[in-house]
Amino acid sequence: YSRSGLSLTTIDAGYLSANGNSVDTQRDTDLTIRPTSMSTAKTTTKVAGYGDYHVDVVMSDDATAKMTSTLVQGSPFVYNTFTNPDKVLITSYGLVRLFDRDGNTILAGDAAVYSGDVVGMEVLSTDKGPVPKTTTHYYGLFAPEGSTFMRVGNSIKITLPSAQQYLSVATMQEANELSGFATHAYAFVTGTRADYKVDLATSQVTSTFNTTTTRSE
Repeated sequence: YSRSGLSLTTIDAGYLSANGNSVDTQRDTDLTIRPTSMSTAKTTTKVAGYGDYHVDVVMSDDATAKMTSTLVQGSPFVYNTFTNPDKVLITSYGLVRLFDRDGNTILAGDAAVYSGDVVGMEVLSTDKGPVPKTTTHYYGLFAPEGSTFMRVGNSIKITLPSAQQYLSVATMQEANELSGFATHAYAFVTGTRADYKVDLATSQVTSTFNTTTTRSE
């Protein structure tokens, strides 16, 4: 998190540090999310709730929760809801192209507009290694039906329907996974619980993970 919004990066295998003493994973930010209605000069973040393996984080510039993001350990999705966002701004300085469910390039030019609910992103990301390495990362943006996406340079401005102000974002391995991820993108996580049971006779530990979701569509 920063005053610019919530920044997301997919971590790869990492690299050996210059002195050879550690393996590091630092790299450029892939993309940043924020509502345009929020003043970056006044932005604050706070924890609004949590479970055994998730946390809800609120970003705002006043008493209103302008953007609430749910981060879940082990999940490729980040679930975001907004309060009167005007538009949601996604910025990616390594943006290569945007594509639809079928892999077709969309929003190729500045000011291009696309109406839909699912958009894929192809992003170049460079690590901070002694010999920097650039790799390709893929993300999915999953909005309500009736949303509008506009390309503005290295950014995307998303206009959400007034009654459905949410957006989930997922990191993917390949561009052709977009449709598969869309199947699960609208089940927003609202609760997590981890339980365990110990069998003293066999020294076996059984762990159970329960996730509660709410369908946003």
